[in-house]
Amino acid sequence: MFNWFKKIASFTNQVSETKVAANQGDDYISQLEISESENFKDQGNIYLNNGQLNEAAACFRQAIARNPNYVEAHYNLGLALKDI
Repeated sequence: MFNWFKKIASFTNQVSETKVAANQGDDYISQLEISESENFKDQGNIYLNNGQLNEAAACFRQAIARNPNYVEAHYNLGLALKDI
């Protein structure tokens, strides 16, 4: 019976380590998506300042697709769409 407990404990540790590794991967992906969304937002701002509203809106939509909670990209998309 003692061996059974050892096996369960070993399995539990392996599962915990796998979850930690998976969460670290999710964090990396999230950081990458945030970085990409900021780049799209910045490019959209350049288009917006140059009066290229359709291009700006497309960039803001790309930023939102990568980070749906990006309030500034939503706001800037609204600014671009308001004047199209």
